[in-house]
Amino acid sequence: MIAAALVSIIVATFLYLRAATPTAPSAELPPPPPTLSGYSAVYDFVTASTGYALVTRLGRNWIFKTVDGAGNWQLQDTGPAPPGDPDVDFADARHGVISFFGPSLVAYRTSDAGLHWRPLLVPGDAFAVTFANADSGWALTWNPSTQDLQLLSTRDGGATWIERVWPSGAYWVGRGGMGALAFKSSGQGWTAGVGDQPRLLGTVDGGSSWRSTPVQIPPGALSALPEGTQVFITQLTLMPQRGIFAVVSDLTGDLIGLTSMDSGQTWRTLAPAPEPTRYADIS
Repeated sequence: MIAAALVSIIVATFLYLRAATPTAPSAELPPPPPTLSGYSAVYDFVTASTGYALVTRLGRNWIFKTVDGAGNWQLQDTGPAPPGDPDVDFADARHGVISFFGPSLVAYRTSDAGLHWRPLLVPGDAFAVTFANADSGWALTWNPSTQDLQLLSTRDGGATWIERVWPSGAYWVGRGGMGALAFKSSGQGWTAGVGDQPRLLGTVDGGSSWRSTPVQIPPGALSALPEGTQVFITQLTLMPQRGIFAVVSDLTGDLIGLTSMDSGQTWRTLAPAPEPTRYADIS
């Protein structure tokens, strides 16, 4: 019964987005699908059809898998949910991490598509954890001695970690979620940027060095503010298999979604997300 009920939550998402607070539907739009009160869900897709959902409620978690683009979901495992914000991150169809960002990070790894899990240890107070394959991973942590953020990487599945470089101008919104860390097996990676122009920060060497990549938005796409007062926040997620999905916002709260299929060289503007979803929180 609980699996059937939770499917109603998962099917309600669109383009793997978590819905923002719903507004009243217009007369032309059907009401949104019913959801089950008290449950929350986060998602990660590794292809257009294969994805995972981490559902939590009252100290319990459930891991679901879909292979048909969210048409149907299979329960993989269930267990206790530690306190904190949940996050799910899969590198491929078999290898993934679930994290609970609370007073201290609690994280688990799987190598069999979520059927079994083992603890993942990350030094320090971690704000984000992601793996590009079974061995290569990155974590953003807080260094109490320097009172600053610290980027770490591992090449042995989390057994050992080394320090990388956290770039100046990177934007950090919290624990897990959009704009955190996005890496590929090659060492190419991205994180969110903030400044007077829309931009992302990218690396091709696993985080040892970074460069700023502009994100072109159409003129007038966001609210016009007086010159010198405009601040753009550009967040991102990697799309399944290839491509970057970026969301640019300004201080007025306006949003615009864009995609790039050439590592940020060119961008295509997307239509607004259909109600009641928004691009503010990409799963």
